[in-house]
Amino acid sequence: METTVLSSSHSVALLPLDNQLTLTRAASMKGWRVRRRVQPILLATLSALSFGMYAVRAQNTVFTYQGRVLDNGTNFNGTGQFKFALVTSTNFNHQATATAVLGGVSPNYFVSYCTLNNGGNGYVTAPAVTISGGGGSGATASASISGGVVASVNVITPGSGYSSTPTVTVAPPPPNISYVTFWSNDGTSVAGSAPTSAVCVGVTNGLFTVVLGDTTIANMTAISASLFTQPNLQLLIWFNDGVNGFAALSPVQNLTPAPYAIQAMNANSASNLLGTLPPSQLAGPLTLAQLPSAVVTNNSSSVNLTGTFSGDGSGLYNTVTTGNYVSAYDTTIQTPSTANAFQGVTFAATKVIGWTYSGTATNFTCGQSGMYFVSYDATVETGTISGTATISLRAYNKTIGAEIAGSESFATLTANQYGAISKSFLATFDAGDALQIQLSANSTSAGLAPSNGYSSVRPSISMTIIRIQ
Repeated sequence: METTVLSSSHSVALLPLDNQLTLTRAASMKGWRVRRRVQPILLATLSALSFGMYAVRAQNTVFTYQGRVLDNGTNFNGTGQFKFALVTSTNFNHQATATAVLGGVSPNYFVSYCTLNNGGNGYVTAPAVTISGGGGSGATASASISGGVVASVNVITPGSGYSSTPTVTVAPPPPNISYVTFWSNDGTSVAGSAPTSAVCVGVTNGLFTVVLGDTTIANMTAISASLFTQPNLQLLIWFNDGVNGFAALSPVQNLTPAPYAIQAMNANSASNLLGTLPPSQLAGPLTLAQLPSAVVTNNSSSVNLTGTFSGDGSGLYNTVTTGNYVSAYDTTIQTPSTANAFQGVTFAATKVIGWTYSGTATNFTCGQSGMYFVSYDATVETGTISGTATISLRAYNKTIGAEIAGSESFATLTANQYGAISKSFLATFDAGDALQIQLSANSTSAGLAPSNGYSSVRPSISMTIIRIQ
C-alpha cells in the first residue's frame, strides 16, 4: 500500500516491530506495511502498534502507544512531533466484479467471455483485468468504463488448458474516503483532518512511547471510555521530524481488542457470574430462552400447564370461564302493557353462576366485571290485529340507564302470525350492573308466545350469557 505524502520530498511508512506486544486492557492495533516512494528524504517507521489501556480515570481512558521512527534510514533521536485522531471511514468507491465463462471441451477449456456482475463506481480510467487460476493459462481481458462505472469486461485472448473456471479480478478504483472524527489529541480534527496542535514526544534510538488521552501531556485531550462503544474505530497519525513538516501515515489502522480486553468483556457476562446477583442489578428484558423451562412468563407461547388450579379465573384472559354464566328461559305469553313502550321480560327457569336473578325486577345482576357473550332467541305472535305489528327485543343496562348497543332485534308480522327474533352480541359489564331483556310492540296484543312445535317444553324466550374475558 502506498503512503500518503504531504510534499514531494517527504514520505512515511510503517513496518512491524519484531516481538513487541503490549497485553493490556482495551484496544490493540495491528501493524501495517506501506511501500516507500523512490528516494525518500524521511522514513518514519511506527510499528507494533499496540494500544493498551493502562488506567481509567473517572469516565476517561488512557492508552499506551509504542513505535519506532527512522529518519533517512537512521534511528531518529530527539523530540518528534505527532498528531493523532480516532476516526471511522467510508469508501464511497467500489470495485467491479466479473465472472469467466468457459468454452471448449473438458479438460481443455478456454475463456469464452466474461459476465460483468457489478460495475462498481468511481473509476477514472479503465482498470486492469487479471485472469488467474483454473489450471490453464494465457487468457487476458480488458475493461471499458462509462460514467465512472465498468461497462464491460471483454476477452482479448481466450487462453487454453483450463480445467475449472478461473478467477477474474478487476482492479479497484481510486479510493474516495470520507472520515468522521470521534477524538483527536487537541480536539480540533474534523472529518479526519489533521489536528492543529502537535504532541511532542521524546525519541531515543528510534523508539518512543506516548500515552494517548493523558491530559498531563501538552495538547492532549482526554478519551472518554464511552467512545469505544463506537464500532470500526481507526487511528490516523501524522509525524514531523522538525525539518520536513508533517506527513500522514497511510493507511489508517483498525482498532481490535487486546487479549485482556476480551477477557474483561467476557467477565461482564452472566456466564462468569459467581454467587447471587441481586434483582436490582438486572436491567432490560429477558427472552424466554434465558429462563428455565418451568417458568411461565407473560406472552409465552406453546406453554402446557398441568396439575390442580384453584380460584375463580378472575386473572385469566382470552379464555372461556366456565364458572360464570347464565342459562334462562320462559314458556309463557308476554305482551307489553303499553304499546310502543319497552318493559322487562320475565324468565321462569334460570340457572346462574356468577350472576343473580330477580324475578320481581326482571333483571340479572353481574357479579364479576368482564367481557360477556350474550345471546337470546324468542318466538313472537301478533294475535288478532288489523294490519301489521312490529315486535322488538333489546338488552338494557338498568344500572347506567342505557340500551346496549347492537343488542336490538325485531320482526314485523301480520295478524295471527308467528315469527322468530334472535340476537348475539358482546357486551362489557361491571360488577353490580343489572341486565334486563326488554320487549316492545306497537300493539298490546302482540308479544312473546310459545311456538306450535311438538315438544313438551316450548320456550317463548331463552337467553345465554358466558364470560369470555
